[in-house]
Amino acid sequence: FAGVSSASSSAAAAAGPAPMGFRGSVRHLHAVFTAGGVRSLYAGIGPTLMGIVPYGGLSFAAFETMKTFYKKANDHDWDEDRMPLGYKLAAGGCAGVGAPTVTY
Repeated sequence: FAGVSSASSSAAAAAGPAPMGFRGSVRHLHAVFTAGGVRSLYAGIGPTLMGIVPYGGLSFAAFETMKTFYKKANDHDWDEDRMPLGYKLAAGGCAGVGAPTVTY
């Protein structure tokens, strides 16, 4: 959900380069809005979401699968809240490498 909301909220910012500073950003937003209306503020959001949604799902699934794998491989029966940090980092690292590789 976080990836989707950040992608949708930053879609207007990705419309093109803006001059530095708040006033420049407001001018750029106004120029984009005047040129194409509200729709132009969300140009490109479809392809962005088509990449973010599978990435988020795969990342979550890979993380949970790797945690389960490490628990079974090391024959531990710990609670997820008490799982050692090293195992969580390893599971997150595998998910962080696997999800973008498959998605993009």
